[in-house]
Amino acid sequence: MRRTRRTSGFSLVEILIATGLFAGAALAVTGLFAAAHRMEGDSLGEERATLIASGILESMDRGAAGGFRIATGTSSGSTAWEALDPLSSTHRTVAYTAEGLPLRSLEPSESEGPCPDRETAEIADIRITHAKAVPELVTVEIDVSAPASAPAISRSVHRFVRQYPVISR
Repeated sequence: MRRTRRTSGFSLVEILIATGLFAGAALAVTGLFAAAHRMEGDSLGEERATLIASGILESMDRGAAGGFRIATGTSSGSTAWEALDPLSSTHRTVAYTAEGLPLRSLEPSESEGPCPDRETAEIADIRITHAKAVPELVTVEIDVSAPASAPAISRSVHRFVRQYPVISR
């Protein structure tokens, strides 16, 4: 009788199967990292857009005459304001920094193309409309788009809407 000696260890087939399973799991995990990174970037952009829009909406100062004021930039370290009549339809475009501070007003033609200013991170389009069908309300729509260095058609846009009562004169 011949005795066969069995040595402990793994066969080549077992090692190849284990390596394949490990490679598949590693590939799946790296795919999750890429998706998480993309989702983090999206949420940061949405958070900045929300901060800018809420800053605009909350800082809209309504004077005694019932008009609105919006921040359109900074001058010598202080905020520059522009008065708007809520009873006439108005459209303003303002460039914002990554910190959510207004830089300057933009002309409509400037906001369509890539913004050459390196400080500009987002662009806010502010529209105030007064519907004659509901005379006691004014609708304020804000579209915050980023990145400002891209053409308008390639930017991601976040829209915010709020209605304000009109103070009669």
